[in-house]
Amino acid sequence: MKKALLILCAVGGYCLLELGFLLGMLTSIFWRSTVLRAHEEILFWGQLLIIPGLAALLSRITYGSENWLRRALLIIVLGAALAPALITLIIVVGVPLGWAFSVSKALFSVMVQLN
Repeated sequence: MKKALLILCAVGGYCLLELGFLLGMLTSIFWRSTVLRAHEEILFWGQLLIIPGLAALLSRITYGSENWLRRALLIIVLGAALAPALITLIIVVGVPLGWAFSVSKALFSVMVQLN
């Protein structure tokens, strides 16, 4: 059980690291232009599939071949859906807070209390 928990934490840490890379790429877009270059777009969409793909592979290695196809499909579908949902949530919460902070610190403190 310890090994499974360690691998689960490692995969979760890897996913958070990759999500940080994705967010770093998104913030770099705001500093120059809003148009993604071709390699950035491929990297962006590819990473959203690589993250759950690695989790599915490690699940296969860790838990063996029993029900591995069902597990892999579940991991890939949920992983590919949850990463964009998390990015959207961060943007939906972060952009208004950033705007409120730039306008007024009092407005920002009121908005933080609402979250």
